[in-house]
Amino acid sequence: MARLAKLLATPIVRAGLGRVGLAAGIALSAIWLTTTLTEDAFARTMVALSLIATGSIGGVFGSNRVLLRDLASVEVPSSRSAEIVGAALRSATKTAFLAALITTLAVGIILDEWSLLVLASTAAASIAGSALYFESDGFRANRGGWIPEVTFGRYGGALPVWLWVITLIALRPSTPGAVLGLLALVSMIVAVPLLVKLLRSTGISSTGQTSSLRDAAPFGITQLTGLILQSADLWVGALLLDTKPLAFYAAARQFLMVVALPLQAAQLAFVAPLARTAATGSAEDLQRIATRAVQRAAPPAIVAGLILLAVPRQLLQLVFPDGYDTAALALVILVGGQIFNALTGLCGQALSMSGHERIVTRANLIAAASLPVLAAGGATAFGIEGLALAVAATTLGLFGSLWWLARHHLGIETHLRLALS
Repeated sequence: MARLAKLLATPIVRAGLGRVGLAAGIALSAIWLTTTLTEDAFARTMVALSLIATGSIGGVFGSNRVLLRDLASVEVPSSRSAEIVGAALRSATKTAFLAALITTLAVGIILDEWSLLVLASTAAASIAGSALYFESDGFRANRGGWIPEVTFGRYGGALPVWLWVITLIALRPSTPGAVLGLLALVSMIVAVPLLVKLLRSTGISSTGQTSSLRDAAPFGITQLTGLILQSADLWVGALLLDTKPLAFYAAARQFLMVVALPLQAAQLAFVAPLARTAATGSAEDLQRIATRAVQRAAPPAIVAGLILLAVPRQLLQLVFPDGYDTAALALVILVGGQIFNALTGLCGQALSMSGHERIVTRANLIAAASLPVLAAGGATAFGIEGLALAVAATTLGLFGSLWWLARHHLGIETHLRLALS
């Protein structure tokens, strides 16, 4: 038991379990909603949820990472920590309300949904999500144990997501407004007391300048474009396709988390070694770390991907109601792109941790601008399979470019190889 407790106390294990818990909760919520909502309601709910997730990360727009960086470098609590928290909170408050407004308008326009419950729930869930991003990084800088790991990520992390899942199962809401309202409620229930706890532990001061938008922008753009790349195909589909095939496509996308999780875990485990090696080591040392990372992450991702490629229709039939297996071909296309992502390894992280974060930001911006255009063309020509082709093409273009940029700027190759060189 002592060894288990020690293992669970390590940051990497906590972070990994937090990500797995979040992914499992999101997947279970989607599975449950397909059994309680009509196909039209499910599609509209998934689009709204993707917009809320994007609005939440846009709401902090990098101020959470500035808070993490600055707060980790000072004594907590102290007058300086209070100034850092106060400045970051003022910045985050402004962007959070602006992002919530934009998100609410986007839900209304894309879904042509203007009911008060849907719009109010969207705004509240977006603000609560932004608050939880902010709080989790504040607690991470302050060595907050499990709190940052269960409150970081989509919809506020694993803790509010699992509370939401419990309420979904207990109350069985049958409309998008009710589903979103429950998410907003549980997110606020978690966010408000945690904000009070953070401010009590760090202090807050009205003195000190607001965190510079220029300082936070690289973090914010990278985080925001990452969410756009995960969701823009759904938004385009909502504008151009019928809700029934879009519901099937939205459900099939949930399987991608199985392929993505190993790479996400590797990012958590190897981002610090990459940063240290980039600062003090040679290109050969950086190559060694990058190769070890992809050797840990790619094999389980490839195994999961191959299973999905082998029996996509059967898995969709096993997990979702009748009819959802029609998205099998779209799932195969999406999985192909994710496998390529796993094979290229931590090319983006290697660049970012080596002082080339602006290159990564530009690559992400180009990909995020390209995806809606490709998705619109694909959806018009081939339906949900066209959406999947657009996502796969964007994935290949982005991570192929980042792999080449890492090779060009760092002199390393981050792809999977059989042995350490």
